Amino acid sequence: MMKRLIIVLVGLLVLSCADDDPIIDTQIRNIESYLTRTFGEDFDGYISEGVYRYIGGNALPQNDRGEPLKNGDRISIYLEECAFSSQPIQPSVYNNLDEEPLMLRIGDETLFLAVENAMRGCLRGDSVQIFITSDHAYGKNYFGSLPPNTPLMFKIEIQ
Repeated sequence: MMKRLIIVLVGLLVLSCADDDPIIDTQIRNIESYLTRTFGEDFDGYISEGVYRYIGGNALPQNDRGEPLKNGDRISIYLEECAFSSQPIQPSVYNNLDEEPLMLRIGDETLFLAVENAMRGCLRGDSVQIFITSDHAYGKNYFGSLPPNTPLMFKIEIQ
């Protein structure tokens, strides 16, 4: 009986530690540190575990912004995707800045779901920066020149 209890307790301990990922924990600390240094101690852009956003401004007049974005809304965006680092300037992994805006429906996973979720509540005309840990992006896979476990930053202009 005692042996079974010990096995069960060890199993529970292993399961409770399975969600802790030191790589993701480090990415979260680095992103939060960058956001606090860049946008101040009062930065409040936490969306969910490993997902953050900063709304930097709006280019449209107040009456042209519409309602906050929600799932199912069709929008067009200009997008720049970069590997996240504490350095302010990183080369783009992807951008459509010199092309037509990307058309998408919030929630259809044209982009990473975490990025689309972070856009909910934004307004048309918003200039948004979204930061995600690698588990919300390409994870442990290579993507082009990006190594595994790379957190990302997105700069998005919502049209």
